Amino acid sequence: MARFRWSAKLTALAAFCLLAVGAAAGLYFGNVGHIRARDQSHQVVVPSALDGFSRSPSLEQQLGVIAEAQSAGQAGRGQASHVVSAAYQRGSSVAGSPAQLFTFIGGNLAGARPSASVANFEQAYPGAKAAEPGPLGGQAACTPARQSAQGVSMCVWFDNDTFGTLVSPTMTSAELAALLVKVRPGIEQPLTR
Repeated sequence: MARFRWSAKLTALAAFCLLAVGAAAGLYFGNVGHIRARDQSHQVVVPSALDGFSRSPSLEQQLGVIAEAQSAGQAGRGQASHVVSAAYQRGSSVAGSPAQLFTFIGGNLAGARPSASVANFEQAYPGAKAAEPGPLGGQAACTPARQSAQGVSMCVWFDNDTFGTLVSPTMTSAELAALLVKVRPGIEQPLTR
């Protein structure tokens, strides 16, 4: 029974990732190109571990997050670049412990206006609320959502040259918002020249 619920959560997460990235590409990126692109000062990376979570290539394949990252890059009309993705897990549902997981898709975004991007996100998800973006600045928002009768949470951030989306079927919006602040410095790093 627990294995069935876990499988249903993964299926819901995969479906929600499709919707979230589609919305990100179509809505959030709609405000780019209206201001002059700045030099990129950050790169978005996907390390093997973040705040006790381990990257899971098998989960990435199961959820199709790599294909979604490619779709986001193409849908960004050339404004989104260096789009990367990963799936992270902590604990194990097989062992009976409460496993936590989230997926991440993000990259660079030329000429971004964080306030317009977050406003578009909040319009697309009326339950979305502003969240703390952490020490790297910019703007963030999080929302609970339902997909295929399963609850999921999503948080996004936007700053002057990057964007990121975290989606989780195992965490509340508040938990995911707190995680965003912790993991973002490991994901968004200064660009070394």
